[in-house]
Amino acid sequence: MVLTDINFSTYPAWHRWDPAAWLRVSGPDALSFLQGQCSQDLRPLREGGAAATYGLWLSLKGKVVGDSFVLRGGAPDEFWVGSYFTPAATLLARLEAFLIADEVTLEDQTSAWTGLSLLSTAPEGHAAGPDAFRFTGRRVAAGNVEWVGRREVAAALLPPPGRELDAAQMKLLRLDAGLPAIP
Repeated sequence: MVLTDINFSTYPAWHRWDPAAWLRVSGPDALSFLQGQCSQDLRPLREGGAAATYGLWLSLKGKVVGDSFVLRGGAPDEFWVGSYFTPAATLLARLEAFLIADEVTLEDQTSAWTGLSLLSTAPEGHAAGPDAFRFTGRRVAAGNVEWVGRREVAAALLPPPGRELDAAQMKLLRLDAGLPAIP
């Protein structure tokens, strides 16, 4: 069976990964600050319509500096910025450069979090909570669900059903889907 021909509805797969960036952004101005920096409309996060939004971070000249998901946190003024490929230092430097008079706190939490990509059209289990997030990912053309949680929570999880894929196999699936990796 060719990896790119897998029907994930009948043949689920999964991949353990560590985010390149997982930043906590909090404070009364957090959403308006992020909205002013991200290429995507983040208002649905505030209005409760979306748990996560994918967007780009650009330089003043419009060059792509990085990409990430922006996720609604557990508190009203808490958001998380997570990326598969853009390093935390890059995103943190980009955000700090534009943090002037905003009441916003930026914290690099990358080392405390880990992820699990669930490649299935209807993945089961691994719910979200105060120490975990679940959102639609950008790994394959058919779609996938990402579960990102604190390392101690993830360590207690049983492996999901299906086949475990390594980083090279995930890269092949991403390339086949035409999804870029933005460092």
